[in-house]
Amino acid sequence: MLAAQAGCISPPGEAARVDRLLARLDTRGRAAQVVAITISVGPSSADSVAARLAGLGGAWIEGGDAASIRQLHDALDARPGLPALILADVSEGLGRNVAGTTRYPSVYEVLASAPGEDIETLGRTLAEEAVAAGIRVGLVDLPPTEGGGVYARGEALELPDRVARLLEGADRAGLPLAVRLFWSADSSGTSSRWDRARLDAIELAMLQAADRAVGLIPGTLSLPALAGDTTALPYSASGLAVLRTELGWERPILVDLRDVPAGTAGARAVRAIAAGADLVVVRSTAGEIVTAIERALLTGELTHSRLEEAARRVLRLKLTDAERSTHGAGERVPAFSPEAAELAARLERWVSPRGPLAEDSIAGEGVRRGDYTLRLVEPVEVGMSEAGLAEVDEAILEAIDDSVFTAAAVVIARRGGMVRFRGYAADAALAVDPEKTLFDLASLTKVVGTTTAAALLIDAGELSLDAPVARYVPEFSGDGRDEVTVRQLLTHTSGLPAGRWLYGSAISPEEAIAQVLRQPLSRDPGEAMEYSDLGMILLAEVIERAAGRPIDQFLAARLFAPLDMASTMYLPPAYLHEATVPTALETERPFPLQAVVHDGNAFRLGGIAGHAGLFSTARDLAIFSQMMLNRGSYGSARILSPALVDTLTSRQTDADGRALGWDTPAERSSAGRYFSSRSYGHTGYTGTSIWIDPLRELFVVLLTNRTYTNASPRDILDLRVAVHEAAVRSISEFEISRRRNAR
Repeated sequence: MLAAQAGCISPPGEAARVDRLLARLDTRGRAAQVVAITISVGPSSADSVAARLAGLGGAWIEGGDAASIRQLHDALDARPGLPALILADVSEGLGRNVAGTTRYPSVYEVLASAPGEDIETLGRTLAEEAVAAGIRVGLVDLPPTEGGGVYARGEALELPDRVARLLEGADRAGLPLAVRLFWSADSSGTSSRWDRARLDAIELAMLQAADRAVGLIPGTLSLPALAGDTTALPYSASGLAVLRTELGWERPILVDLRDVPAGTAGARAVRAIAAGADLVVVRSTAGEIVTAIERALLTGELTHSRLEEAARRVLRLKLTDAERSTHGAGERVPAFSPEAAELAARLERWVSPRGPLAEDSIAGEGVRRGDYTLRLVEPVEVGMSEAGLAEVDEAILEAIDDSVFTAAAVVIARRGGMVRFRGYAADAALAVDPEKTLFDLASLTKVVGTTTAAALLIDAGELSLDAPVARYVPEFSGDGRDEVTVRQLLTHTSGLPAGRWLYGSAISPEEAIAQVLRQPLSRDPGEAMEYSDLGMILLAEVIERAAGRPIDQFLAARLFAPLDMASTMYLPPAYLHEATVPTALETERPFPLQAVVHDGNAFRLGGIAGHAGLFSTARDLAIFSQMMLNRGSYGSARILSPALVDTLTSRQTDADGRALGWDTPAERSSAGRYFSSRSYGHTGYTGTSIWIDPLRELFVVLLTNRTYTNASPRDILDLRVAVHEAAVRSISEFEISRRRNAR
């Protein structure tokens, strides 16, 4: 638990001291302890500012100079009782707001890109300067959850370790840090669609790594997958309760209300404290906020026990701060440090902007000039015809009229230009948004999730294509199973049969996977291709063993977050139920299927499996497809090496036209007759598909719910062929010919 790791369970002596301090405070005094105000400190103002802070929880430094802040520190220490905390944002050092100090690049950018030793040095160096200037608690921004931050650039895969190194450096220099997490770099967005796997893999892992932090400042972002509601986290009682109970965060939770208008600051402060926060930072006068808290106690909006709990945490932080301070009163503030300036310049070089077509290195390889990021365009801009594309719309609408499915989404893009980005529905009430509507991907999980996860590990040297599966999963051995390789799982030539009814033969995910590991081979490994769900289920187990973490968390951290595929996930949380297309009214399960995986075996495996289970949107799959067309990169994110993408998507020997995980066009193919022989793609049983053509620089994402209407395989095949052929024939800049041997 976080609390135990940080050693923040109060020892008996400290708890008794906090009790004595709390007993001396009346209700108004306790309310004052949970309030911090913003201040600027200039020459000769230290004593007057110190008087304003008497009895308050703290002061947030927004301006001034280092010498004056140090004088305030000493003036507060000279007063009886525990002084107000002096807090300051040190996310760019003090240099952003305090004269005479060093300004660094933003800490969250440094965490994403700088070497580990520089990160620890930054923590120590900015802490030394802040402590010398009299700062008692510093705030640092950890990387943003939303809004195109470091995750969307494909960086910061080792964030938890880097966070720990930063805090360790600051702690050794005597500056306790509070961390800001769950915030958006894009102020226009306030709701996150990330699922719990993503939070566990990144944000909560960072929080776990921040075991030296003395406080948490949550941003105004809603996290339904964590909290179960769409209330912004600082005001979500359920969200803060999860942090307290499930994650063991017992240190203060601070809420930044500096941008809240003065007239509403009191109400916001009460909401935050009632939800579980402990210290509110406001730009208003302290008296206004304290009075609002007292009024809320009278009306019952806030309980005395909740206020006491908050005040207790603030007092405990003050005691800890007083005990750890090593700088005596009147200590000279150091002059500008050349070493700090040199460090700031070095870090600036690490975080310099990298555009999508930057020439500098990303994971050791520059982004090629032929790469594209997606944008909406008119067809003529990418050599395509609107008249030809209209046939796509006609085919989909006709299929809806014929009850082949009730909902669909399509993205068609060439050279990064999206010429179709549309949703279709049988009823206006079922409106499909290609940006936000989730579909059950069924077997597209095999390529978008499982194959890509294996490729990530292969690129990292943590998985070998030609290694025996038993190297990673020793239980899969005997009766020829020792000879099965990772490559054979990807090409469906392992000898494992197509499947078995795990839903009916197992009663738990553990029993289901055990049955797969004991499954006898139906033929010798490598003898023939037999499309096998069991092989992909086994491959997911291999991936989890090699990665040392669940496949959903691995993909969230290494694929979905770097590509900003915010709506791609297993097990969609309840709040996305209505945004997910239903896939069946009646199955072996006694309820309609909506936001629940259609595949019964995947359901028995807990909803997270190698062959099925992923949900996604047309928007997210478009980004993924363009990444594949770009041979492993998208924007500044390098996901896979170009050579490995080429290997994954090339036909393999003795695999009946299969690539690694991916399929290639046969004589009769759902890709139709005009996708080139270099194309690759895959389909899903629920009516989903992706086809990608590197020669024509084209991809088509087609998502439907054909299982909802029990449409025949022939019906969905005809629709797929019509859509793909119309898409390719709409290319107008050269003559389109059939693929050789296509029929």
